[in-house]
Amino acid sequence: MPEKAKPAVASGGHREILVSNWKDYPKNTLRGFLSLTLPSGLVIHNCCLHEKGGARWIGLPSQRYNKPDGSVAYTPVVEFASMDARQRFQRAALEAADRHFRGVR
Repeated sequence: MPEKAKPAVASGGHREILVSNWKDYPKNTLRGFLSLTLPSGLVIHNCCLHEKGGARWIGLPSQRYNKPDGSVAYTPVVEFASMDARQRFQRAALEAADRHFRGVR
């Protein structure tokens, strides 16, 4: 690492995921859209909060495209290298959403 460079976590200024830009948009399982700021400082916009049958999950941004048959499909913009990493992210992101809705920072 170059001498003047700081570790990513130092520039983020927090140790937990933070939620911002909540936009309520209830439709089917969708509850709304939000931005997530990770401890590294990376901000992921246009995440979705979904809920169905007591289960909740965060959907990451995706790119819409038309398949050759004319149907619509989506491809991920970002993804996780492992199921374990995905599950850890889901837990942390949902905890962040809960804190945000309770007004706790």
